[in-house]
Amino acid sequence: MKKPFAVLCLLLIFKTSFSQDITVPLSVATGNYGMGTSVQRDYETVGINPANLGIYDFESSMFSIGIAGVNGFIHSDAINGSSILNGLFNNQNFTTEDKVKAALDFASKGLNSAATVQPFAIAVQIPKIGGLAFNWRQNFSTSFKLNPFMSELAFVGVNASYFDTVYTDNMNNLIGVADSAKMLSDLLDGTYVKYNWTQEFDFSYGRKIIESDALKLYAGATVKVLQGIAILDAEFANGAATGYSATTPFMDVNYGNVSLQHPITDNGIKPVGKGMGYDFGINAKLFDLVNVAASVTDIGKISWTGNSMTLQDIPLDTLQNFTGWNSFNFSNNLGDVFDANALYSWGTGVDRTITLPTKLHVGASINPIPNLVLSVDAVQPFNGVPGNLENTMFALGGSFQPKPSFGISTGIVTGGQTDIDVPLGLSFGFGPLQVIQLGISTGDVTSFLTHTKPTRSIAVEFIRIQF
Repeated sequence: MKKPFAVLCLLLIFKTSFSQDITVPLSVATGNYGMGTSVQRDYETVGINPANLGIYDFESSMFSIGIAGVNGFIHSDAINGSSILNGLFNNQNFTTEDKVKAALDFASKGLNSAATVQPFAIAVQIPKIGGLAFNWRQNFSTSFKLNPFMSELAFVGVNASYFDTVYTDNMNNLIGVADSAKMLSDLLDGTYVKYNWTQEFDFSYGRKIIESDALKLYAGATVKVLQGIAILDAEFANGAATGYSATTPFMDVNYGNVSLQHPITDNGIKPVGKGMGYDFGINAKLFDLVNVAASVTDIGKISWTGNSMTLQDIPLDTLQNFTGWNSFNFSNNLGDVFDANALYSWGTGVDRTITLPTKLHVGASINPIPNLVLSVDAVQPFNGVPGNLENTMFALGGSFQPKPSFGISTGIVTGGQTDIDVPLGLSFGFGPLQVIQLGISTGDVTSFLTHTKPTRSIAVEFIRIQF
């Protein structure tokens, strides 16, 4: 299987800095994942709170254009972020000792990563009409947890203690044989692997609906046209194996002898699913001092039909030509889960419709002095589908712009997929009236200062034009 495009995008992101839908985009302006419910403006608020499109500072038209924005994070409770990055960018393969250590490190532990690539976005805000925005995004997420058996199997392959005999047949195939075969559902209990790649086209509108001295109320909505590019959701729990996958031809999955129900064989990044999504939000400004906002994002469903496979529960009696993962380069390793003739067993799939990773955003902000914004936010996941947060996320943040050409933001974030992180965002303006801007941020600046932190994250917007 080719390296999944999602992880290629993660590599691009990490190479930008030093060179996780998750559907909760990392704001270039604030460095916070999906936060800024009451703070974000123009197209950056799409996916967070469309009501904010109705808020503007000048009684004239305001345009914002973003080109080539990328962001992402990677987190593991098994190893630190530096080890993950070394595995991604070093070609050095594991020794036998490295494999054994990795198997122990990942026993009952796992990894989460996400990325969003935004090739183009635009917003226009017009007095008495409101704000409109268009956003084109690619969303990627990967998460997995390995029980002790799966961790050993993944990293040492046929050399796992489960196999009683290992031999090479007359076709030079290396084969491991278990004398007493057990069902995959029993062997892998507690293991799950989730992967999601979608493309979305967002159309958003927000406007002011109430105005008085005490209250200014804004409301907004987003309609999302979704294309499903790839999905994997496999879980082994309570004596059962459940899961399905659907993949674009670009990923070059080996389907083996599986008969696909709706085969899509054209070359390139062809969608294998489609759906619709909706966001709704409000923002109330009280006495021109405090903003209180809430939104619900990703309401809707997506149907996966093309190139689908269903996970099968079978006895694991043999394993062929698999000696274990050779590095922490999970962009390569993931193929051993997707492919029909690898670690998992797959059969003919059926059409599946799943809900989107719906979330509730709640936030408030205040401007105690000019150019300073303080905010508090929370994001609550409503379901556990691939691409959603695992836990409630909380954040405290502050943003200060001492001059039009420079801004800085930071804060504290906890929950979600991580522990306690310190985001940091920087923005720069260039040209007349600083119409050309560049932003860079990280979801956790402390991860760059220590090798023990389990998280690495970065966001970059290469071109932002605002006038």
